[in-house]
Amino acid sequence: MKVRDLVSGEVSLVTSDPRPLNPVWSPDGTQIAYSGLKAGAPAIYLRPSNTVGVEQERWKPKDGLASVTDWTPNGKSLVLSERPFGTNLGRLSLLNVTGKEDPVPLIEVPGATVGWGRVSPDGKWIAYDSNESGRDEVYISSFPKPVGQLQISGSGGTQPRWRNDGKELYYLAPDKKLMAATLGHSDGSVQVLSTRMLFQTAVELEMYDAAPDGNHFVVDSTASDESLAPLNLVINWTAELKKK
Repeated sequence: MKVRDLVSGEVSLVTSDPRPLNPVWSPDGTQIAYSGLKAGAPAIYLRPSNTVGVEQERWKPKDGLASVTDWTPNGKSLVLSERPFGTNLGRLSLLNVTGKEDPVPLIEVPGATVGWGRVSPDGKWIAYDSNESGRDEVYISSFPKPVGQLQISGSGGTQPRWRNDGKELYYLAPDKKLMAATLGHSDGSVQVLSTRMLFQTAVELEMYDAAPDGNHFVVDSTASDESLAPLNLVINWTAELKKK
């Protein structure tokens, strides 16, 4: 796993683990949490983002798989997607960053898989996807005690991401379109005001992320042979013609 400085372009190696998955920044940017698979055993790891500190194994599942999906805004807990081998159904759990205790179940729906939990910037809501309706849809529930749910997507959706003001929620539609739901907050409740398509993606393995302001997105996309051809942009070409 590597970290790239978006200003300087410098790339630093954070871990040489052959299979680090789903890295998530801590709110203050000083740590990275991720899932690792070493010697065939999955675990949740923490590591300083400056690449100097030592990797810490925070928790190892005893029966199943787990991956990090978010870090709570207060920096105290990680949101995990767990998949116990016994049920093979996904659930969301909370794992304290410090301490040695096991994660605490957060959202679990009988007969359904729940995943990709993301806590709102104000820490009052959690967005997630669930296939309880028969297909993946995006929902919002209260946090840290989930009560009720509000369906965000209308025709399928997965992998929700919040804008940093909590007024917009992004998700991927089944046809790989990136969608944006505008949210209204009033008297401790939230509602969907409108939903629009932002752009068509060629996202691979349903992996993407949104910048905090919602103006930029990073998408892990497939590329056709045609898209790999270089694009040359010529500027001031009329001046070159006058020289001739």
